[in-house]
Amino acid sequence: MTIASSFPFARKASGQSVAACRPSRRTRVLTACAGLLVCASAFAQAPATEAPNPNLFPGLARALEHLKPSVDTTVPETAGQTATRIQGMLDRGENAQALADIDKFTKEDEAKRGRPGTNVQMLFLRGRALAQLGRRAEATAVYQDITERFPELPESWNNLASLQVADKQLELARDSLLQAVRNSPNYSLARENLGLVYLALASRELGAAGGSAAALKLQVDTLLRQQGR
Repeated sequence: MTIASSFPFARKASGQSVAACRPSRRTRVLTACAGLLVCASAFAQAPATEAPNPNLFPGLARALEHLKPSVDTTVPETAGQTATRIQGMLDRGENAQALADIDKFTKEDEAKRGRPGTNVQMLFLRGRALAQLGRRAEATAVYQDITERFPELPESWNNLASLQVADKQLELARDSLLQAVRNSPNYSLARENLGLVYLALASRELGAAGGSAAALKLQVDTLLRQQGR
């Protein structure tokens, strides 16, 4: 667009003075306003969604490119965040992936520390993942390892007992739960499970001896009193 072609300048005729050919101040103002209106009209007619030309500001583009990080700046998960995420996976039944993530975390943790991992929470989660995958023997080994390394933790004894019950090892389950209660007398879950194991033992013994329902009820009442219920 050539704005100059619309200026109403008169050509200087032969013999005319320069002043005579010069446009008046009013004409110059009107001409400038007309030029601005033409420019505004041209911009208004351009598509509003037209993408900017990246070649207009190559220097700026290079400057912005340099602002990008040259390394991965993702903040790594803490051990607690990893455990929470894996706990959610186990709650959703994503057992195989959870176990893979647990083993990956353990391997990296051991490499960093230079010794076997001692993250108890991750050990518990590994036992749970194995149990939910039906690998009870491996899960039992995990919880037995925890009870040996951290015998003061009642939860490990309780979890071990649950697997022992599943394997019909009631006496072992009873002993594990007794240890859990000794470590933490207020651990209600272990106390409840101990009562159930006692009931199962009593039922088994009465069944083997041909005991009556009345005798079983008496045993149950006795056990409930012992449990303070």
